[in-house]
Amino acid sequence: MFPAYKNSEHLTLNLPDHSPLVRIFRLDGLFDGEGVYQILETNTDCPGGVIQNGLASQLWADIENPLLAGVEHSIDFQPFVADADLFLKEILATHLQRVGRPASRAAIVTFKGRFKNEVAKMVAGLNRLGVPAEEVDAADLSRRDGQLVDKQGRTIDVAYNKLDLRDLIDEPLVDEYLQA
Repeated sequence: MFPAYKNSEHLTLNLPDHSPLVRIFRLDGLFDGEGVYQILETNTDCPGGVIQNGLASQLWADIENPLLAGVEHSIDFQPFVADADLFLKEILATHLQRVGRPASRAAIVTFKGRFKNEVAKMVAGLNRLGVPAEEVDAADLSRRDGQLVDKQGRTIDVAYNKLDLRDLIDEPLVDEYLQA
């Protein structure tokens, strides 16, 4: 691990007991026409645009792409193209599988107002799916009776991080959130 993450090691190595561990992913790189790997996204510690994969796929499919010259391709096999809420449904399904009951409240967790991309879309999508959700700053979350709670004392069943983990290193304002 990188030395800067040493204080967070107990959190980063505590993997959830999900099966499968990864249920959905996104494309962060591809091979160009000469076989050289090209990185498209480097911030995999805090991915952005995950909920917009379907829209991105539709846009990319309509653009002339020299990397696909002579390659038959289709976006039809990608279920998130047809269902813009698929990523959120997977998060909620993982919660149900792990806890045994549907989520009653969700939060998209940010820190100090950074990383606004897709936050409003995720909040709106969770609300549309019947799970009350809002954007919450990590410093406004705490742990009570083994539960994550907001400033109003409301329990949050599902929290999705939209923050840069490097902002949290040795940050006392988010200690309770990290512990929860």
